[in-house]
Amino acid sequence: MAPPAYSPAKKDPALKLGLAIRGRYDLRFNDRSKAGRNRTSNHLSFDTAIVTADYDSAVLFGSAQYRFYGGSFIYGKESGYKNYPGEISFPLYGYLGAKINKTSQVTFGLAPVPFDDRWWGASFLNSIGFVYGLEEVYNLGAVLGHKTDKWSFDLGFFRRPLPMQWGAVPIVRVILST
Repeated sequence: MAPPAYSPAKKDPALKLGLAIRGRYDLRFNDRSKAGRNRTSNHLSFDTAIVTADYDSAVLFGSAQYRFYGGSFIYGKESGYKNYPGEISFPLYGYLGAKINKTSQVTFGLAPVPFDDRWWGASFLNSIGFVYGLEEVYNLGAVLGHKTDKWSFDLGFFRRPLPMQWGAVPIVRVILST
């Protein structure tokens, strides 16, 4: 008996793990010595570590990211920190989803808010889209997405608006393309 022919619907499950580490070099011309005199200082330090996990199969998918900050001079004791790597840590996102069919999917968890376009920025972190709040916007809720060759439609329902306030927020995004 011959093995069955390959079918895109019978996609092998794939788990991808990732780690990114970023250092930081700062040259400051407005620093002060302990005696109160102006001085120039430089700092080379750990800045960020990011751990990611992505899962994809024929029916289920999921993604999670956890971030660690601290250890650089901006998290020094004079700012109220203990200044060790990972002092500030939090999950950025974590969601699970199901593919309803070839064009539709549903996502639950700490999911991307539909107006977010995660790939606008060209930098590793903190692009202009990030600074203005257009990238890396995640919230606890559910998102229903549908894509065709000509358009995409996302409907999100989130328990609370950002920043954390009272209420529920439905969000709809429709993108038309030719």
